[in-house]
Amino acid sequence: MSKPNPRSGFEYDLRHLEMFLDTVQTGSMTETALRFGVTQPAVSHIIATLEKSVGSPIYDRSIRPIQLTPAGRVLLTSAQRLIAAAYEMARDVRRAGRDNYAELRIGVVDSVIGLIAADLVQHLDPLAQSLSIWAGLSPDQRSALLDRRADLVISSDAMEETDDVERYEVLREPFIVVLPRSLTHLQGAPLHVLAEEAPLIRYSSHSHIGQQIEQHLRRLRVKLPRVFELDVSDALFDCVRAGAGWSISTPVCFLSASKPIEDFVFAPLDPGRFRSIYLVFRRGELGNLPRDVATLAARAIRKNGLDRLASLHPWLGQKLEITS
Repeated sequence: MSKPNPRSGFEYDLRHLEMFLDTVQTGSMTETALRFGVTQPAVSHIIATLEKSVGSPIYDRSIRPIQLTPAGRVLLTSAQRLIAAAYEMARDVRRAGRDNYAELRIGVVDSVIGLIAADLVQHLDPLAQSLSIWAGLSPDQRSALLDRRADLVISSDAMEETDDVERYEVLREPFIVVLPRSLTHLQGAPLHVLAEEAPLIRYSSHSHIGQQIEQHLRRLRVKLPRVFELDVSDALFDCVRAGAGWSISTPVCFLSASKPIEDFVFAPLDPGRFRSIYLVFRRGELGNLPRDVATLAARAIRKNGLDRLASLHPWLGQKLEITS
């Protein structure tokens, strides 16, 4: 008695099915050949091989442009499901082959999340069955880490007085003066001269950056009238852009607001004062992951805005330090 052939029936190659799907999407075997780096006759041969394997024409070549036959439409639906399942299988295998976490919860300070969220999701998705990334002020991140509502936090608060945490410095950035174009003539002027012309638009004293700026002003023995105070960089820079005043901020805070660079004038805040961004985590947990996330965050911040800002303002590039 002959043994059944385990390979009898429809035989297929996933790459060939992907090329078939591409011909349906583009409507052109020539275009598919270019996208896959093969010749047009090679694509025609693959389609012919599929038709021979299924035992039925896939395309109705009697009409122009050619259309799928009923068999071709069934193959299209099945191929879409099969390729989606293959990608899901590959992702699951990659997850199983690497360090895997049931859940990762990451708190990120407001001024940074827009610059790094997409990169974090892309790189950490294979490592965790559940990934949660949320934004908030630095005091919120501190509470979340200490209360075990977060596994990692990226914040301007180093939490140096807290015993059971470790940290990596992600970047060090200078405080800068940000003016509207209408005050270009005051670029580089002393703070008290700026204040005589227009009010300082402050960050809220509830925010960590607001507290840092106020401490620096006290060191400089500069006392400026308290007129406007805002929590959110986006609203703060809208006010500056409208000419309501000027502000003290940082490059990352400016980038987080996604405002046109050409609408503003920047100047160094002298003597120089810096703000650091840290990745903070509980000591002895998560192995090498915190170090890797700190490096990823630093690269994302640079790629998603700092490099361009520094290229437009070379003096700013000299003051920025990517430390991870």
